[in-house]
Amino acid sequence: MPTFKNEVYLGEGLYASFDGYQFLLRAPREEGDHFVALEPAVHTAYVEFVERTLKKRRSLVDAQMTLDDFVSALDAISNVDKPAWFDFGSAPGSFASYRGYYDQLALSYVAGSEQTLSVISLLAQARTAIGSRFTGYKGGTFVMGPDTPLWASNYGDVSDLAIIGVEEHDDKVVILTVHKI
Repeated sequence: MPTFKNEVYLGEGLYASFDGYQFLLRAPREEGDHFVALEPAVHTAYVEFVERTLKKRRSLVDAQMTLDDFVSALDAISNVDKPAWFDFGSAPGSFASYRGYYDQLALSYVAGSEQTLSVISLLAQARTAIGSRFTGYKGGTFVMGPDTPLWASNYGDVSDLAIIGVEEHDDKVVILTVHKI
């Protein structure tokens, strides 16, 4: 396995170096190293892409829905009999105190399920959650109000997966999420 002058390990099996003109990325593999060379114009375009993506992501993270936002978004759905799904393909389950912040609310998900809740069922759960008491993972009772932030997370997990929106499609409703780092 060759090494290059001033090569730096970036993580995830990726190394970087600079030869005075281009940036070289190297990923060692059993069958031989894989390389990508970024000349200055491509490197600049890549850096701009990363900056735009991170800026967009930060604005999405700031858009975390509250319980009231979620109820309003579900109320606006034209056909409440449509099935609801998370954007990562799992079916929504039920509400519980979020393990990351006990005073916040998590909507669980069921991976691999072929059945899911209808919007009307999910809306009923969300409305019932407003003003309800939930027990934190390690105890304590927390009342969830309209301004309570929402997460997609199963009981006892800290997913850091914020719920940021609801989209209506022809055949379903999708609950949008983003990792909040």
